[in-house]
Amino acid sequence: NKKSYYSEYYDEIVDRWKNSRYDVVLLAYHEMGILGNSSRRTELLKLLKRNSNKLIWLDTKDSTGSCEFEVLEYVDRYLKKQILRDLDLYKKNYYGDRVFTDFYRRQNGVTDELFDSMKPMAALENKYIEKIGVSWNIGLNEQYGMTGDDKEKYTDKFKEWNFHDEYHEKKYDLHYKVTIHDAAISFQRKKIRDFLLEMQNVNMPDMDKKVPYDEYIDEFMDSKAVISPFGWGEICFRDFDAFSYGIALVKPDMSHLVTYPDWYIDGETCIEFAWDFSDFKEKINYICQKENTNRIMKIAKNGQNLFKKMHGEYGKKAFVRHLIEEIKI
Repeated sequence: NKKSYYSEYYDEIVDRWKNSRYDVVLLAYHEMGILGNSSRRTELLKLLKRNSNKLIWLDTKDSTGSCEFEVLEYVDRYLKKQILRDLDLYKKNYYGDRVFTDFYRRQNGVTDELFDSMKPMAALENKYIEKIGVSWNIGLNEQYGMTGDDKEKYTDKFKEWNFHDEYHEKKYDLHYKVTIHDAAISFQRKKIRDFLLEMQNVNMPDMDKKVPYDEYIDEFMDSKAVISPFGWGEICFRDFDAFSYGIALVKPDMSHLVTYPDWYIDGETCIEFAWDFSDFKEKINYICQKENTNRIMKIAKNGQNLFKKMHGEYGKKAFVRHLIEEIKI
């Protein structure tokens, strides 16, 4: 009984906190859970604020959107995994609470029943804009543990990333296998698939053929580059699979956001294409041309080196400095 469980858990939290005092409290939030009730959320936030010097809201949503700006009145900082570079954009509403789904709605008329019935997120008020900052993205997480069973490839265990440094002549130019979700989220994914079907010169595994996980990884590692489109958010684990396995990452333009660490340097650690696909075929053709292989593999190596660096001693110290600065102790 989730309702009963959350009610008891909430009471436990309140009881624990009413006589406690802390310097900094970081409150991670993603699903509704015990904070789904707005009155309870306000009550808890007021309690936490009274009993802490700094109350930090950690928004763990997948995209730059879907923000919970209603809490800004009660918290000292609102840190998100990735934020819009131009914070003034948060003063507007977007279709599906995401700038990219809004873009495809305006440019291509893409709609989604889920988004049509969605209540828009609260707009950002000027008086709270200085509270917005960046926490850290999923690239600093450990990866999910894998098993040999395709049906149970994700476990509740985590393991450190493994880096594959041995470079060899690649069998494929490109890798692209994604799940197709709802219309607004998957429009970009479908368009990429359509364009690739039109391009006869792209040497790649069958996009639609499901294969065992081990075979999928073999295909992945035997490709020069992988396309990683947006999903529910702009950043996904496929980006970091690319860095881990030493494959050039191909992404839609990421210049609209700020994240930490900043993995996405077009032409250096990844290859980006325009949201309207105006340069998509040009970028893919460049990847496929044999004379550009060394340059593509250099981008792959740059991405992997940065990923290694941020998972090493330098990255640990840099993360602490970043978090202290964002918390503004």
